[in-house]
This record gives sequence, structure tokens and C-alpha cells, in this order.
Amino acid sequence: MGMARTFQNLRLFSDLSILDNVKTAMHSHLIQRWYDAFLHTPRYRRTEARCDQDARAWLEFVGFTGDESLYVTQLPYGAQRQVEIARALATSPKVLLLDEPAAGLNHNEVVIGPRRLRDVDAAPFRAAINEAGLKAAMNAYHEIDGLPVTSSPEYLIDLLRDELGMGEDGIVVADYYAVDDLEHFHRVAVDRADAARQALTAGLDVELPNYEYYRTVPQQVRDGLIDEAVIDRSVRRVLRQKVRLGLFENPFVDADAVGASRARAMTSTLSPPPVGAACGIGWGW
Repeated sequence: MGMARTFQNLRLFSDLSILDNVKTAMHSHLIQRWYDAFLHTPRYRRTEARCDQDARAWLEFVGFTGDESLYVTQLPYGAQRQVEIARALATSPKVLLLDEPAAGLNHNEVVIGPRRLRDVDAAPFRAAINEAGLKAAMNAYHEIDGLPVTSSPEYLIDLLRDELGMGEDGIVVADYYAVDDLEHFHRVAVDRADAARQALTAGLDVELPNYEYYRTVPQQVRDGLIDEAVIDRSVRRVLRQKVRLGLFENPFVDADAVGASRARAMTSTLSPPPVGAACGIGWGW
């Protein structure tokens, strides 16, 4: 996908050295044959030397000047963060996403002014919407200046749809358990029904991963707590997306067309188990 991100909780490999942690991000780009690795052929040694050189260059780029042979657990948090960013860069991403909430925790408040939010943080999304035709977005967990994004029409409607240009064509889906967080983390909702009402009214069209909070919506409509127009708005967005993608005409993926069966067979018979993912991929703002 050409995207890489760091996480609020460090995802480094504690049993690997600093240099080897960065190198894990490069191996997906290298062409290595198993017998080269087994026999340590000249080609294998050249590839590993180049990988070492590139890993050291990324560590230097982020300002790490320590002993790269140490285990990452021997480093203070700030230095571990440098290693994680170096590893993310080593995947050669087109887009690099860095977490920036308070204390490095995903759900915490982000202290940021409106100009910086629009000119810096939201700029990649403006480009993705207007230049690449982005039609789906996922809310962020955190608060901005005390307002949880999950329940804020200021961000999900005024900023995303109106200012950035996604309009009514795109859908907004919940980051996992984001609606739950309104009740249990941010504590701005008194119960499930209140959390669902806040999120849906703010423009969050789809609850993920489970259908727990939005399960209360039909009764709230019957009780007059949610206007049917709010439901129609989200349903219209989802249906429009499905029509655009042709999901009514072709609701199932043709596995043969995309080579899924062949890929599964090759993976199960030829590929060794991966060392580990170098970084996560995701959307959120």
C-alpha cells in the first residue's frame, strides 16, 4: 500500500538488536533464495551488507548515535522511539504516519491549534480526497482540544466533508470500539444509546468491529430521540458506496481472478513464517 506508521505503544522486537530491528523492515523488499541464506553465498553476504548499511543510514537520519548492537530493551523510551521511526522509514513508504497524542497514547488528547490542524495534519487527507478520490475515512480515537473526534460534527462534518471536500459521497467508519470509548474512556456518554446517538449524529456512518452500540438506534428512532433523516443520511452514503463499487451486481470476490487460491497455496507450501511485521498500516486523523 505504500504506507507505514508508528504506534503509541512501541512494537519493537525485544530479543533483537537495534540494527536487526531496523533490518526487519527491509527484508520484504529483498530478493533472497533460501539456499543463499543457508550456504551464506557471496550474493547473500552482499545483500546483508547493503541491508546493514541502509539500516545504519536510517538510524543516523533520525539522530540515533548509540551502539546499534545493543538490545532495544537497553535503551530509554526516547531512543526506542527513534529506532521505531527508523524502522518505519526503512520500509520505503510513500506515506509515513506518526502518532502524536499526549503521552504517546492513542486515545489521549491532541493539543493543536486550528491553523496547524488544517495546514499540516489534515493536508494529506485533503490531497487524498481531492487528488486520489478518497471516499472512505476512519475516525481517530483521540480528543482534539477536549472534543472526541468520534462524536464531533466539527471534525467529521464541518472539517472532513465541507472543508476538505469529501462531501456526501464518502463514508466514515469507526475505528475499532471508538463508539464504546465515548462511554468508557472519554466518558461523554451516559450509556450505549447516548454514545450511539452522539456518534451517528456527528456523521459516523458505520460502527466497527461489532454492532453493539448502533443496535440501540431503531428504538431511539421510535422514541423520537434520533431523527430519521440522520439514519437516511448514513444509509444513503453506504448504499451509494456499494453502488459505486458494483457490490449489488457482484457481491462476492472472484478468488481466481485475483489469484487468491494460488497465493494461499504458495504461502502454505513455500514461504517460511515471517519474522514479524515491521509496522502497522492504518487510516485515522
